[in-house]
Amino acid sequence: MGSQLNNGLRGKFVVYTEAGKLFFPSFMAKQQSASKTLTLPWPSWVLMVAAYMTYGGFLHQRGMSNLGWALSTVFALILATVTTIGWKLCRRFILLGFQSDLGYFLMALVLASTAVAAVTQFHMFASIALLVAVSLLVRVDMVIANFANGVAFLIMVFLSLLGLGLSWVPQTLGDSSHSSTGSGNPVQHQRID
Repeated sequence: MGSQLNNGLRGKFVVYTEAGKLFFPSFMAKQQSASKTLTLPWPSWVLMVAAYMTYGGFLHQRGMSNLGWALSTVFALILATVTTIGWKLCRRFILLGFQSDLGYFLMALVLASTAVAAVTQFHMFASIALLVAVSLLVRVDMVIANFANGVAFLIMVFLSLLGLGLSWVPQTLGDSSHSSTGSGNPVQHQRID
């Protein structure tokens, strides 16, 4: 019966099954493969750059030192590594933690410390949680788009550093407008009578 359906419906706009398998007409398969090669997860990439720009603005607002900026850059690299090329190792490490009492104790300790950080430094915690969430979103989109782990790592590092770098633009433009007047104070004109 399946072969009769196969011969009778060839080339039509119908999807049919035979022994639990899906068959698509040939023109549909070509359209699907062409759309996959042209699809880039650019909306999530824009969200990642915007999230890192927001985080950089937060760092500027707090007057973060160069050490804070360096640690933020290292955090971006670690996050990109964990979600791409280090995913299997990280997953194995977390699952290993649930196999012993010591692992459960350490997980509870980390969870309690995270809760304290969330309460005492809410804005910083929310910013970091946003970065983790957007990194996971970008990684899922790149898995769907069939990016290799190495390429995904390089793209995620580039996007995060681009966002941190772009957060310096308003600060730099603001400093250059104040430095054009000399001391950063508005020029005062004296009235001559």
